[in-house]
Amino acid sequence: MIAIHQIQLAAPGLGLGSTFTGSINTASQGYAPLREMLGLPEGYIPHGTCVIGYPAEQYHRIPARKPVTVTWR
Repeated sequence: MIAIHQIQLAAPGLGLGSTFTGSINTASQGYAPLREMLGLPEGYIPHGTCVIGYPAEQYHRIPARKPVTVTWR
């Protein structure tokens, strides 16, 4: 999981987008053709996967947000 986190931190610097995909973990545990396509060794159970690619949209700024109101007590 730490490796996936580091990949996700580095991806934008390379112009890439990434996301964690737990559904691939679940599917690979119960669907032999997917395990075969991924080349998973016998007995190997994935606990984290992510997809990486070039994003379809480009964001030029962070969306405007309402200011936070904090009350300290």
